[in-house]
Amino acid sequence: MPSIELPFSVNFENPGTFKNAVVIAGDANYFRPGMLLARQIISSEKDRKFDVCVLCTEDIYVPPELVNGLRVGRVTINDTDQFRVDGRISIEAYIRIFLPHLLSEYDRICYLDADIFLRRQGLQEIFESDLTGCAIGAVRDSNLWGTSKKRRSLRRYTKRVAKMPDRYFNSGMLLLDGQKYRDILPADEAAERIKTNRHLLKMHDQSFLNMIFSHRYKLLSPRYNFPMSDEYIDILEQADPILLHFVSGGKPWYSTNNPKRIPYFDKYKEFLSEHFGINDFSIKNVSHLNRQDYVKYKNPIREYVTRRLALLRLRKAKSRALAAWHDQMRQVGGMDRDV
Repeated sequence: MPSIELPFSVNFENPGTFKNAVVIAGDANYFRPGMLLARQIISSEKDRKFDVCVLCTEDIYVPPELVNGLRVGRVTINDTDQFRVDGRISIEAYIRIFLPHLLSEYDRICYLDADIFLRRQGLQEIFESDLTGCAIGAVRDSNLWGTSKKRRSLRRYTKRVAKMPDRYFNSGMLLLDGQKYRDILPADEAAERIKTNRHLLKMHDQSFLNMIFSHRYKLLSPRYNFPMSDEYIDILEQADPILLHFVSGGKPWYSTNNPKRIPYFDKYKEFLSEHFGINDFSIKNVSHLNRQDYVKYKNPIREYVTRRLALLRLRKAKSRALAAWHDQMRQVGGMDRDV
């Protein structure tokens, strides 16, 4: 049979060592902070039995001291003209869909978004997870953990794309069983379905993966994908997660006035300044900020009212956060005595 050209291809300068891998992928803007996550993993997981791969779609200089212990890959974008993108999500988001095809030498792949921060050791354990025959392991999207108006709106959307909308998962952390994944979703079929369903893919790669797998994935502990939003950040110490995912409030490498996010920003600032010479950490899109941190309306009364309503909604959401976390832990059989 003739070989099929994938929407992406990847080249490494060095071979892999293990049969499993953590993979981080993005353009230059995400590759650089993704390198901090990669170095955290190398430093923390002393007894790891998996490779750490960082992929970039652009040619970029990487200081030699950062490359040690990693596989750094250059991704070429091929035929993706009909893939849905917008100002918030770039074409690189779709790379994760094709990882089992691009990196077929690995038995299992743990994909991580670049805006994830490793809080403590524990990634080796994820590769030992029992996927009970499933091709994917993932964490239920935190936007579905509660019952607010926002969640009801998202549920209406998930019903359009997912066979089991209440199991709609977040694609920022995925555990992929390579062979089972390829059996269910051949590369040519994946590319074609992304194109033909582009009108439904409001959440891009996440929408597509839920379209295929929402009814047949293994639910993993939310400790592998803890939402670092204002809603849940207050229960961080109680929850004791492994991976922190900055899903709202701006990326962690942007300057912030939030005292609970400043320690993380400081780490990114130090890393990106030292290794890549970056000095501009101003946020690029104010819509990613919390409503209290920017002016949206010229009318001062409207501005005050909308800020006040946003604050009240946040307080209500925070009051439900711990109960929502308990519920997710119960679903994976992980209620701990100290949580």
